[in-house]
Formats: sequence, C-alpha cells, structure tokens
Amino acid sequence: MKVKELLDKYFLKTLSEEELLLFEERLQNDPDFKAELEFQENLRTSIKDVERDTLKSKLNSFEQERMTRPTRSWQKWAIAASIALIIGVAGLGLYFSNQPNLQKIYAANYEAYPNTEFNITRGHEPVSKEREAFMAYEQTRYQTAIPLFKQLLATNQNTVFSFYLAQSFLGNNSPKQAQVIFEQTAKENAEFSAESQWYAALCALKLEQTEDAKRLLKTLISNKGYKKEQAQAILAKLE
Repeated sequence: MKVKELLDKYFLKTLSEEELLLFEERLQNDPDFKAELEFQENLRTSIKDVERDTLKSKLNSFEQERMTRPTRSWQKWAIAASIALIIGVAGLGLYFSNQPNLQKIYAANYEAYPNTEFNITRGHEPVSKEREAFMAYEQTRYQTAIPLFKQLLATNQNTVFSFYLAQSFLGNNSPKQAQVIFEQTAKENAEFSAESQWYAALCALKLEQTEDAKRLLKTLISNKGYKKEQAQAILAKLE
C-alpha cells in the first residue's frame, strides 16, 4: 500500500486490522515513513490553527468596531454571535470526529463463543437441564438459555456455567449483566479466565466505557495472550 493511502486512512480512522499492523510496523522500522507522518500531523495542526486564528481575528475586529460605532452594534453582534457559533460547532465537530466509534469497534470484533463444553447429539439422549441450556445457547435462544444456566449455577458454581450465562446475556443484548459475570470469572483465574477478560472488554465497548475497555485490554495483552493481536489493534484505536 502506498504511503499516502496508508496515512490518509490513518487520519480518517478507517484502517483495517491488517492495515493497522502494517502502519505500526512501518512506523517502527521506516524513518522516512515516520518523518512523513510527523510532517502531515504538523501540517494538519497548522491548518486548524490558522482557521481558528482567522475566525478569532474576525471576531475581535467586530468587537473593536462595536466599541467605536455603538449605533450599529446590533448588526455586528449578530455577526459576532454567528461566528462564535461557527467556532463552537467546528470545535465540537473536530472533537467528535477524533473520537473512535465504540459501537463499530464492538460490532467488528464481537463473535459469540461456541459451545465447546457439551456435545449435543441428535439421538435419544436423556433430557437434562445442562443439555437444555447448551442446546438453547447453540440455537441462539438466549432468553431461554439464561434461566437454565441460572438454575444450573444454583446447585453447581461451575465457572463454565457462569461463562455461558454471561455469553447468553451478551447475546441477548444485556452487556451490563454480562460484564459483571465476565469480570468475576476473569478474576477467579479459572477456566475461561482469558476469554472472560476479552468479552468483558467488549462489554465495556458496547457500554461506551472507553477507560474500562482500555484497562481490560491492557490486562489481557500483558497477562493472557488470548485474542492478543485483536486486543492490541483495538487499544491502538482507543489511545
């Protein structure tokens, strides 16, 4: 990919995960690429500063004229108010354009965890609560799976059941309930600890909790290794 195209996508925050890895590699190993990035960043900052200074200069000139020609102040105040509004809107637009879209990041990375614990055959296997719960989960009938996993946990505090209960909550668009369970499972350092850390971070993204997402991703990267590359790519977008 050409340098210009890569930098344009970087500033527009539209890099794919593969392109982000390429960007980071070139930034570390290519001095010319790093220099061009710094030049482009300085250039964009200068342009924004010039535009902002121009607007402020016009506003100041209107204020000076208002002081010397009070009889026409209402006209200048109207224009001044318009320019102040433009400055405010431009500032807000710049702020929000620089913020990562957490919902898009979540949607791009969320994938329901598969049933790896209970083999569901299609024969005449005896009905059990566990079989019913995992069958409902596999069929994405999360509203049915949730109470079934709760019943299993009432008699057996198995982290596997906790993990899939949280998965069911998340699949049922209840990230807050899922987040609490995922974080608890991750702290227990038992089965599905790393996976729970990952999904807890996804819950934070879904809930627009940027700082919590960053904290969880950093812990995952440093301690676990599960989904490490994806976690690094997301963290780079949040920083």
